[in-house]
This record gives sequence, structure tokens and C-alpha cells, in this order.
Amino acid sequence: MEKELIVVLGGMIVREKSGQWRSSEIHDPGDRYGICDDILRVKAAGFLFDPMANQFFLASGGKGQLADNPDAPTISRVIKDELIVLGIPGDRILLEENSKNTLSQLHEIIKMPLSDYKQILIITNECHLPRLETMLHNDSMLNAVSDRHQIKIKSAEDILLAYAPTEWSDRIMEARINPAMIKRRAMEDRGIKDFLAGKYHSSN
Repeated sequence: MEKELIVVLGGMIVREKSGQWRSSEIHDPGDRYGICDDILRVKAAGFLFDPMANQFFLASGGKGQLADNPDAPTISRVIKDELIVLGIPGDRILLEENSKNTLSQLHEIIKMPLSDYKQILIITNECHLPRLETMLHNDSMLNAVSDRHQIKIKSAEDILLAYAPTEWSDRIMEARINPAMIKRRAMEDRGIKDFLAGKYHSSN
């Protein structure tokens, strides 16, 4: 049976008062670029899980902006725990724990034996998707690998609206007009311009 890889890009994680870490949500402060509702990526991956398919999930993300926090886990480990709660077996979940930001996530992903997989899908939020596409299309190494393996990107919001519109439509529509989310999209646009101007690097 042909293998499929679904990549859940890590965003920001937050620590509860109980000490437990989780992916950020719309009501959290967000990262240095603002809010993004990163938990939607995990929830979307849960809907795509098919126990009868030869699927593997890659939780992607090192410590990111929490690199200086010795108590923080890697983002990928938090995502893995959340995917397991959604019913995805732990032995189907791979970890990428070395990346620092979006660009380095992509570079770490293409180090994997992608030829082992017939289909490769990356899940991110819709506010983040244009910057991700810009990187895939304009970084020569990423573009070559993406074309060769036909890597696809899909927004978590589109997946959730397709699989569970009643449950998710209000939250997603409200987020789209949230002033903080509008500000985040502006920051994403700025990130695209910085990347195209050569100001964005995988070590940033």
C-alpha cells in the first residue's frame, strides 16, 4: 500500500497553569508576529487520519521562539501528544525537532526520505499559507524538491470546513475578522516581502 505523509507544521505553544503545554489558540497572546490559532493544524490532521490507510504524520518544530526557555519542550512533541489524543497512534507520528522557524522547517522536511511517500501534504493556517507557498516556490532547493515530490499545502481552515463545517465555521469566520488576525496577516505579508528581499534566513 502506498505511503502518505501528512506534515503538521508547528506554530506557537503555551503553558497552562497546570504546567501542561499545548498548541496556541485564538485567545492566546500568540508569538512575536501575533496570533495564528495553531491548534487548528492539529485538529485538521485528526480529521484526515484514516486507520485503514498507510499514513504517517510528521510533527514539525523545534523550540522556535522558546529556545531560551529550558523548561519548554519542542513544539513537535506537544503536537505529537495532541495528535495521539485525537486517536492517531504514536507509531504513526514522526518528529522533526531541529527547526527554528518556517523556512528551517521546510529545509528539515526535505531532508527526509520523501521518495518513500506517494503523497505529501503540509498543513498550516490560512494566514500562514501564502508565506509558505512563497518559500516553496522561490527557494531553489525547496522548489526542486517540491516539484519532484509534488508536495501539496492545504490550510487547516479549509480542511475543518470541509469535514466539520457546523463545528468550526463560526470560529473560523470570527477569526477572519478579528483585528488581531488582520494584524497577523499584515505581518505575514511583510514576511513575504522580507523573504523575497533576501532578509529571511532559516537561522532567524
